[in-house]
Amino acid sequence: MKTKHIWLVVLVVTFSINFEAIAQKMVDDYSMVFTLSMTPVRGQEKALKEALKVHNEKFHKEGKYGAWVQEVLTGQSAGDWTIHV
Repeated sequence: MKTKHIWLVVLVVTFSINFEAIAQKMVDDYSMVFTLSMTPVRGQEKALKEALKVHNEKFHKEGKYGAWVQEVLTGQSAGDWTIHV
């Protein structure tokens, strides 16, 4: 009876260590997206579009910190812009 308990403990410990090692593995391709919603002032959309274009070219051109802007066309937030970084 004792040997069954010992083997059970050994199995539980073995599997626990393996799962913990897998869970702690470093992931190099991790990415996070930040989403911001903004409502442009009516009549100033063109100026905002140009300002965002200059900013994105300078800070978010490509790679890890790339960004893009989408205009919401339908629904309750129609006319708002969504920025994804």
